[in-house]
Amino acid sequence: MRCYFLLICSFALSIPAFSQSAQKDVQLAMSLPFFKKETSEYVIASPLKGVLLYQGKPLADTLITRHMRWTGNEDKGELQEFYTDKNGSFDLPLYTKQLTLNVLTEFFSTQQITVSVDNTPVDIWYSGKVSNDLWDDTGGESLRALVCDPLAVEVAVYYEGSGSARMLTRCRWEGMPEDHQEVQNY
Repeated sequence: MRCYFLLICSFALSIPAFSQSAQKDVQLAMSLPFFKKETSEYVIASPLKGVLLYQGKPLADTLITRHMRWTGNEDKGELQEFYTDKNGSFDLPLYTKQLTLNVLTEFFSTQQITVSVDNTPVDIWYSGKVSNDLWDDTGGESLRALVCDPLAVEVAVYYEGSGSARMLTRCRWEGMPEDHQEVQNY
């Protein structure tokens, strides 16, 4: 009986030593570079400035919604609303967010832009980005002479070296990559 008592006491005394050792191992592992978290300002959506047309005429006072999602906020995202002016012009500002990611977490963001035409929502833009760079979602530069038309054929736009479509859009702009394909809606 005495032997069992000593064995139980020895085991009970070793638990705190083991848990302290395990805690140190966990702290050591968490200090490794791939567990390190860094906080930075991330570009979620680059600014877009252009004109919204419908049957060749400016769509004045038209609701434009921009729905953005990003790493850590994939489900909910954030919705913004804008209106075109009397000339159909719109100006969607740069959107950034402070994010804390570890080095193993890949950043990504998407933006979906919808316009309301005769109370019917029409997607005119869907883009994604995996870099924190400004303009990464538009091929590396600000778009010039951007014109969006809900009646335009939707195209998939490819950028050199990307290997896959970076956006689906009903918009056109000066210098638009010629390597784009019509999107077949089923």
